[in-house]
Amino acid sequence: MENEKYHIPVLLNEILQLFGAVGEGTMIDGTLGGGGHTAALLEKNKNLRVIGIDKDSDALEFASKRLSSFANRIVLRQAGFDEMKNIAAELAPEGVDGILLDLGVSSSQIDNKARGFSFSNDGPLDMRMSANSGESAYDFVNNRESADMARVFREYGEENKARKIAEAISVKRAGKKIETTRELSEIIQSVCGWDIKAKARIFQAIRIEINREMESLDKVLETAPSLLRSGGKIAVISYHSLEDRRVKRAFRALTEFVDRGTNVLPGENLPTPPPFRLVTKKAIVPSEAELAVNSRSRSAKMRVMERV
Repeated sequence: MENEKYHIPVLLNEILQLFGAVGEGTMIDGTLGGGGHTAALLEKNKNLRVIGIDKDSDALEFASKRLSSFANRIVLRQAGFDEMKNIAAELAPEGVDGILLDLGVSSSQIDNKARGFSFSNDGPLDMRMSANSGESAYDFVNNRESADMARVFREYGEENKARKIAEAISVKRAGKKIETTRELSEIIQSVCGWDIKAKARIFQAIRIEINREMESLDKVLETAPSLLRSGGKIAVISYHSLEDRRVKRAFRALTEFVDRGTNVLPGENLPTPPPFRLVTKKAIVPSEAELAVNSRSRSAKMRVMERV
């Protein structure tokens, strides 16, 4: 598999502008994937050191080959990005100068039928970011209670027909286990007709649930900023409103002035300056030029915060 076919790095020019001047510092790429962002950053900054983290063993194997020429400046770890704090304590106890999180599923994962992420391809129901670890999509659709499935479809898919789809799955599996993405897609279609977005919402909801994506995101948003040294930035690229709202809320909490209340000495009742600042008030989105060459970047939003 050729490098450029693994995954086109989203918002690459903007990432290079943000982190290109880190100097002799250390960055964490918490969602390494095929290593596209990291390769470009290491190429631009000859003194940069990167800690690359990813759950996906296939991604790490590919990235290790792609980044082999930077072997003395890259350390790889197979882990979830919510384990970043412990990894940093081991590899960068003095703190880091940049953190990058590119959330969601890579193009290579979507296009790989065996991974089961896409309703457009017929493959086994899997959807696990870390292969052969934890609950699979097969386990979810064949074992979860109908009410629990409906909750997931509403909460993580924002699907109006969540209950009907969950009931249709329960009826179908009573006769025969649901084994493939095509079978699940057909069940959704039996309820929603030719609504492609409904299929996308249900597949997204299952993926988020079984990989505990929202819990992991909340944890890393709580712990990662404390790893930054002065002037260090954290950039998070999200692909749907559930993620973006969490990032926006977490960044806002760390960049707003705090009222110290009345239990202070006279003359000291002043707002406490926040430890971080937003680099841009609005989310950064792909340019028209990027969309022309990578349509899958269309839903990307990047928010950036800096320790001051």
